[in-house]
Amino acid sequence: MIAALRRAAAERPRSVARLIAGLRVATSVGLLAVTLSWLDVDALGVALRGADGKWLGVALLLSIPQLGLVAWRWSFTARRLGLALPMNVAWREYYLSALLNSVLPGGVVGDVARVARQAHDGEQPVGPVARAVVVERTSGQVVQWLVLLVGAAAWGLGDLLVAAAITVLAAAAVVLALAVGPWRWLVRVRQELRAALLHEGALAVQLCTSLSSLLLLVGMFWACAVAVDSALSPGQALVLVPWILVATVLPITVGGFGVRELSAAALFPLAGLPAAEGAASAVLFGAVSLVSVLPGLWPLLRRTKQE
Repeated sequence: MIAALRRAAAERPRSVARLIAGLRVATSVGLLAVTLSWLDVDALGVALRGADGKWLGVALLLSIPQLGLVAWRWSFTARRLGLALPMNVAWREYYLSALLNSVLPGGVVGDVARVARQAHDGEQPVGPVARAVVVERTSGQVVQWLVLLVGAAAWGLGDLLVAAAITVLAAAAVVLALAVGPWRWLVRVRQELRAALLHEGALAVQLCTSLSSLLLLVGMFWACAVAVDSALSPGQALVLVPWILVATVLPITVGGFGVRELSAAALFPLAGLPAAEGAASAVLFGAVSLVSVLPGLWPLLRRTKQE
């Protein structure tokens, strides 16, 4: 009986994980269905069939420096925490991480894999390795929200501005608490945050790298919009696309599919553009993003051959 209880306890986390994964797949499918239900499906089909391959190629090319920048940001952050992470390893592992995040539910499986693989292959402690990944991802999210604030203010989007401001203030309060709080167990975390984000010009490096990466993502989406002959301007893309990207970060779908298309369809009319163009641009952006991370298969194939 005890053995049976142990087996049941071991199986429970797997069952819960499968249930959550199934729910996220269902959410992606459901959101895509909702999007199609109120769009002009014929217009969406025409836009996708007539997509200009040259502009999709531009989007694909932009993905290379974009992934290179975030990989370098991770390598820089890890080095600031005293970890060994060469750029070639960071770039290879980031491709794998992005691929896993694109095809598996939750959007964080790839980051967990980065931690596990670096800790195992580099024979380094899990704690600092995990914190390096968290700090690196947080750097990108903070810059993204700052751009959201500026864009919403410039466009006079009061409700969006308030929502973004509340989120940024809440995040700032958490960071401040970590930086000056009295908790003894956070001493090392505070030291590592300062080393990775504040000391010796680290803040400028993090901000510039994250901003450049975000601009390249916006450029990728804008190129996909141009591919479907959308009139979306670069300025409009700089305001709208970060909101679409933030929506895809929510861990409720698979690779952002569904929530990305619905968000784009809802936001494009704010710029006076058809919702179908937004959905078509989002579909192509998702497809290009998935193709762009296929080199992430290489680390898996190489390990399989070695074994």
